[in-house]
Amino acid sequence: MGKNERYIVKEGSESGHCCFVASVIDTTKPEDPVCECYELDNAEEIAYILNKKDNQIRGKGENE
Repeated sequence: MGKNERYIVKEGSESGHCCFVASVIDTTKPEDPVCECYELDNAEEIAYILNKKDNQIRGKGENE
């Protein structure tokens, strides 16, 4: 992921639930996790897809 991505992954549960190992965070609204996942790989894939779509909408290339 690029350094200025809108969606990031944080290890652990932002809501405090012990069953989640990672949270996907929208950096424009960091107080509200987008989702929480049981697997870190799933969170990373979700963040990647959201960032790819966000970059398409904003007209950015994948390498920016």
